[in-house]
Amino acid sequence: MKSRIYISTPDEHQLTMESLLDRALAKDPLSIMETEIFCTRLTRESRATFSICDEYRFRDYYFSSFSYGTIPEHLKLSEAQKDELNHFADDWYENVILVQNHKSLALQQIAKEARREIKQMEKEFSHNGFLVRNFLYKARLRKISWMSRFINFKIFHEYFLGYQNNQVVIPSIFGDVIFNEVSLAHIYTRHFAAGEKQYVPDQSFFINDFHFNSIHRLILLVLSWIGKENIAINHPFGRAITFKYKAAYYQLYIDKSYMQIKGKGNVEYLVVKSLFPVNNKDILNQIEQQVPHKVSGDLTIYEQLELKGV
Repeated sequence: MKSRIYISTPDEHQLTMESLLDRALAKDPLSIMETEIFCTRLTRESRATFSICDEYRFRDYYFSSFSYGTIPEHLKLSEAQKDELNHFADDWYENVILVQNHKSLALQQIAKEARREIKQMEKEFSHNGFLVRNFLYKARLRKISWMSRFINFKIFHEYFLGYQNNQVVIPSIFGDVIFNEVSLAHIYTRHFAAGEKQYVPDQSFFINDFHFNSIHRLILLVLSWIGKENIAINHPFGRAITFKYKAAYYQLYIDKSYMQIKGKGNVEYLVVKSLFPVNNKDILNQIEQQVPHKVSGDLTIYEQLELKGV
């Protein structure tokens, strides 16, 4: 009977799924990796039975609502599912976006950026009549909340799935550089999905064909070539490493940070603070004055520039 609620898998995976199902029914805690295995193998209908699969149900509903092109009939949302999607937005707004003291620094960044968008939106709606403001405000508030929740899903349930401590350690001539959930939260919330960020027109956004699931690999590529080619970027901390990848210009911002480690005290480390496309004309003009270092067919690295407009 249990096998009817999840997708059939080879025998070696069957025992794992049976075990996870027993633990989920007993409400034993599952790790994020175990939750991923469990929830993605459940049928779409069965996920509603388990609260631990809420984020996966949200992702499914979100994709079904905002996918471009024709949506297969079996993936279209029922009225009850649309109501549930609205509940996902309202719950996120009340319990995440409005909270200003999250223990997770990544969640703190995600909530802070959503509040910034809402504040900008409120300025625009202050000029509208009450009825228009009341209807559109609620709809756009939910849109911001959905995007905020989706970014959280991308970071914790996709990008860093399987990585210890939600981070990647990137070796460089400057020392090990940490790319972590806070790095990614900054990049996703400020420079991702231009179509959803209508209230922050002053920011730059990645182009549609950029592969967001491999951001750290692009950073590794840049830092490794700086070491191989001995490019003169001796002290990048607090400043930008500027490069051209394919047809677009980017700036990578690395800085020093500190963490408390038991037995060692306050330990200094290097962390990726931001990575973003450059579309500021003044900065582009400055780049043109620099000596380029073409290190591969797709990658050119320039002399360091002051970071502006993060």
